[in-house]
Amino acid sequence: MWNYRIIAHDEVEWPASKINPELEEVYLEIVEMYYDKNKIPNGYPATSKSLGGDSIKNLNWSLNKMKLALKKPIISIKNFPNEYKPNENK
Repeated sequence: MWNYRIIAHDEVEWPASKINPELEEVYLEIVEMYYDKNKIPNGYPATSKSLGGDSIKNLNWSLNKMKLALKKPIISIKNFPNEYKPNENK
């Protein structure tokens, strides 16, 4: 099983956080997320890919599925597969 999910690249220490530890910068990305038989996230592609399809209808289907990811909790890379919570790792 898979769907689109947003992941937070919170495993990287960004320059602003070195100046002010209260600031947390993350890069968010929509990826294909894969699940185990218990519906727990267990993987995603290491590299991003562009959205493609053989028709406008297929592109629209993918875009609509990506929009659903905006309504789900963001997944932390640093604490995969747990939910991302800003400043939880400070």
